[in-house]
Amino acid sequence: MKSIYETRPAEDGRYYTMLDHLQMPEENPFRIVDFRDSKWITEDEYEKVMFWEEITDHNEEYDKKWIENHIDTIRSSFNDHSLGAHELKLTVGILECLNEYEWFYLNGYVRLVDRYFVVRVV
Repeated sequence: MKSIYETRPAEDGRYYTMLDHLQMPEENPFRIVDFRDSKWITEDEYEKVMFWEEITDHNEEYDKKWIENHIDTIRSSFNDHSLGAHELKLTVGILECLNEYEWFYLNGYVRLVDRYFVVRVV
């Protein structure tokens, strides 16, 4: 995860972000935002990008194999030894996790295993 104050993306594209809405702080801060011509394209002028993370392509085959190779560690982390691989998703970074699976994160269905956030999709 990178802060907008540290650096900006090197390329135009879409990024997972955490926004600060200056007038409506209760607004959901996790959104996918475009970066073009060295500028963030937000919905209104009061939204500022605080943190950003590259959107990584997921290789379903790789994700499935990684989960199978780490299933014992994952089961232990969730304290559920009957947990099946079909109930799990991988995310690379915390902003991806919060953008795609915020409810699961807030309700205790996410664990950090090695370098991935594992989401138990119920």
